[in-house]
Amino acid sequence: MTPENYRQQQAEIASKSEQTVLAVAASSTFAGFTLASSLGIFLATANQAATALADAWSASWLGLSPLGLATPENEADRLTEVFATLLERRKIDALPRLGRIAKTEPSNAARQTTRTALIRHQVEARMRWILDPHPCPLCIDLARRTYPLDQLPISHPYCECTVIPVRIVTRKKESA
Repeated sequence: MTPENYRQQQAEIASKSEQTVLAVAASSTFAGFTLASSLGIFLATANQAATALADAWSASWLGLSPLGLATPENEADRLTEVFATLLERRKIDALPRLGRIAKTEPSNAARQTTRTALIRHQVEARMRWILDPHPCPLCIDLARRTYPLDQLPISHPYCECTVIPVRIVTRKKESA
């Protein structure tokens, strides 16, 4: 898988997540916590798909087996709480915010998983920001350099850019 194919697959997860959350929220007969719970469970599943893809990509790049990384056990609960809080604020139009969360979360999960996989594989690498097809000026600037694992930039809402390792700095030795 090329870096661009990986970025495209991550972007597809994020876009489908946004479309599904918006469609469910706009047409659902559920309200309040029931709707928030449904959206939270769905988005936790999308985040897990993004996590699994990033784990597989990182392992493939290193020539190792995936670690089987997963989102935290409380991921659906966390996202349900986020959606419930947003839906309780009746003075705002929640749909755009629901969409933003649904699109941003899987991309964030993938970036964090790539970092975690490299750390768990005991690799210290330089990371590169891979731009989405319509990057913002901030992301264009981020793509001009590489970053150590502990200094990865934080993305902005709706960001579909991803990070990939570009160079192993050191491979830590297994202790006997």
